[in-house]
Amino acid sequence: MPQSRRAPALTFDTLEARDVPSSTWLTDNFDSGEAVGSAPVGWTEWSSSGSTAPVPYVASYAAARSGSVGLTSSSMSRVESRAWLPSVVPADYSVSAEVRADGSAGAGVLARGNSLNTATPSYLSATVAAGGKVEFFDVGSGKLNHYVTVFPINHTPKSTWVRVTLEPAGSSAVVRVQRMDTGEYLNATGNWSASPAVAVQSDVGWNPREGTVGFYRPG
Repeated sequence: MPQSRRAPALTFDTLEARDVPSSTWLTDNFDSGEAVGSAPVGWTEWSSSGSTAPVPYVASYAAARSGSVGLTSSSMSRVESRAWLPSVVPADYSVSAEVRADGSAGAGVLARGNSLNTATPSYLSATVAAGGKVEFFDVGSGKLNHYVTVFPINHTPKSTWVRVTLEPAGSSAVVRVQRMDTGEYLNATGNWSASPAVAVQSDVGWNPREGTVGFYRPG
């Protein structure tokens, strides 16, 4: 049986979670005690390829943007993976991270996580793939409730860092995407704007009281 092709590496830097609008709960730039080549300190990880596979997210010098170390993911293509902090937070906590995705597989953040170490998880997630393609997933007990995608009219160059932010609010959620090289925001029509804009605004079916936050990579 042929092996899955290895996908291009994805890199992450500085995950932040906050209680909208302004009270920061956590900022992790993966630059405090992380061992290069190992999973980030205090995080739990899951991969659809099974427990015997290498951990999907590891600390790397090459992945750093703001400090000396960031996270990288070079999972096999068509392999879904998640990484999250064990602390449970209120459902309407937003989460954001700076992400660089050079392959067709997206990379991004998740919120309202539940049963993430199983094949039937629940979560909201926002990811960005090469060129700036944005995807929003609303999943409950392993079933997709809502899915939205936005394609930029003008694609981002290879290796462009973007900041992806997911803001849940009751029965809806907002996704914001900002280019770190130009400061521009992606809007819902696929245009880049100098003013703050919303890339995705969607209803959500998964609306618990609390959950976990972290990173997500679709399969």
